Amino acid sequence: MLKGYYLDLTGDYETKIVEIKTANKLLRDGKINRLRFPSELNKFLLPHALFKAKKYNEGLKLASQFLKEFDPYSRNWFAFMEDYFVLAMHAGKGEVCVEIIDAVEKNPYFERLKPINQENWMLYKAFLSFYNPKFRDPIKYHKLPGTLPMHSKDKLGHNISILILQFLWLLKHKEFEQLTSKEETFRKYANTYLKDPDSKRSYYLFKLMLVLIRVDFDPEKSVKKGQPWLEKLTNTAEPGGGHTSIEIIPYERLWVLMLGYLSD
Repeated sequence: MLKGYYLDLTGDYETKIVEIKTANKLLRDGKINRLRFPSELNKFLLPHALFKAKKYNEGLKLASQFLKEFDPYSRNWFAFMEDYFVLAMHAGKGEVCVEIIDAVEKNPYFERLKPINQENWMLYKAFLSFYNPKFRDPIKYHKLPGTLPMHSKDKLGHNISILILQFLWLLKHKEFEQLTSKEETFRKYANTYLKDPDSKRSYYLFKLMLVLIRVDFDPEKSVKKGQPWLEKLTNTAEPGGGHTSIEIIPYERLWVLMLGYLSD
């Protein structure tokens, strides 16, 4: 477990995958005491490690197999479903995401989750509605900052997601004046909260969002002016450590989505 934490912090997920699979083999071969080994933990960690290593198809296959190992009325089940959902989003499996949302919302234990965990699922639904137009969600995303509380810096991922959703909604509905009026808000947020190394990818995405505003939402100028920031984004890996990715949709794919709204 200590080695797993170390590999998380160093971002060496390829090695972590090997370590988890090795531990599982030792368990099957009877080299580890089954009563003392947290086998459920490895079923939790392996799909996540595969996600971090961008081995999405293998991660999805194992996640669907491992799901039955978790008690659906436990917090671990909901935590596993969060990883499963983000994994499916990055794999481009919108139909799997819809199935996961449906299972979570039908679970009677959902109402007993902490507010922060319920808010996570609101954010997942919101991003899914942009990614999969067939998925309908009644939330007005430009009002999300009033719907979900903006958290302190220790909940930075929530804040970033809320602001991105607001930007997406306004862009999709051609509310260019509102976006222009919020330019300073996005700029200050990026320069204040997204300067540490672990927030670099979010910083570059916000810079791309600001490019759209500064070129008056011109598609060709957006591509040209955004290219240097896109290259920095593409060349910056997600930080190690932590558990759930704050990139519910990969940022590179979000940029393509934004450009598509300009051309619609």
